[in-house]
Amino acid sequence: MAEVTYNFTISTAFPNQKVNPGKLQSEIAADPVIVTQCTGIAADLAGDTCTVYFQAQLSPAEETRLGVIVAAHQGVGDPLVTTLASSKVLEGELSVTAQNPAWETLGGVVTAPTVFSANLNQLCGRVTAMVKVAQGPNGEKPRLRVTEDPEDTMKELLAPTELADTNGLWSKLLLYCETNNPRSGLRHYCVEAQLNQAASFQIKHVTVSLVRKIVPG
Repeated sequence: MAEVTYNFTISTAFPNQKVNPGKLQSEIAADPVIVTQCTGIAADLAGDTCTVYFQAQLSPAEETRLGVIVAAHQGVGDPLVTTLASSKVLEGELSVTAQNPAWETLGGVVTAPTVFSANLNQLCGRVTAMVKVAQGPNGEKPRLRVTEDPEDTMKELLAPTELADTNGLWSKLLLYCETNNPRSGLRHYCVEAQLNQAASFQIKHVTVSLVRKIVPG
């Protein structure tokens, strides 16, 4: 399915005539009204246009809410936080079938975080997706985790997190992860899923974003 775009004029739609794409996407992802996945944001300052990408057409209520979010967006963010890497891990739909203790790798981002700053001392991440979960007969729930997977030893950025039953409906997922003192060298940050004896687990439109954060110390 082709992405659907919504365009806004930066100088008139945004109160400060500024756009922070990462922050705006986080605001959209955190909003309970907009359940359609926001897959990206592009800000063209020269063209005075901000384009918001969604996996499907918004409902009238979602489109109205998007306008409210844009009108409230301040266009500024933490100056110590910058985007490091972002990737659409899984475009289509996947049914996770492997049972415990197996983990299935959905995909990830490859980067060397510490080359961006000698002062980098915290790495944060955000995972967004649409999920459909049916728990097992004894309440078993599927799990997601985010790992830092170098050649030597694996490190978890997000510990295994159980996902609640969604009553047969697709539900928006937003998870955050972080690690202190990121290790140097090339790293593969993976999103992994585990059925964990749940009845079924479907996931689609997974996006993982990593940011670097310099914490004054």
